[in-house]
Amino acid sequence: MRLHLTILLLPVVLAACSNPREACMKSATEELRVINALVAETETNLARGYTLIKEPGVRTGLHFCLSPTNPFTFCSSTEPTVTTRPTAIDIRAEERKLAQLRAKQSELTVRSASAIASCEQQYPRR
Repeated sequence: MRLHLTILLLPVVLAACSNPREACMKSATEELRVINALVAETETNLARGYTLIKEPGVRTGLHFCLSPTNPFTFCSSTEPTVTTRPTAIDIRAEERKLAQLRAKQSELTVRSASAIASCEQQYPRR
């Protein structure tokens, strides 16, 4: 019983560990983290020459199931799947996209630095 209570209270305890300063810093750098991830993904696609697209799907199957009335019955099942498929890219378009992302990245770096300074001023270290 105690284990169940501990598991239920874990999210509450973890949420309490976050302080306003950390939340402010995270908010100040969120857009920059997204842009950094997009830059890395675009650079990888250019280096590789193609992109990987994830396509959701469903796998169906047939298996034996037990029932009180009939011990040998067939049952169908479905499982969600994700298939990764290589896809060609337009290299020039990808290079243009990378240039735009890098410009946005440098803009957000400056903006994030200002927001971080504001967070540090608003929530000084104790």
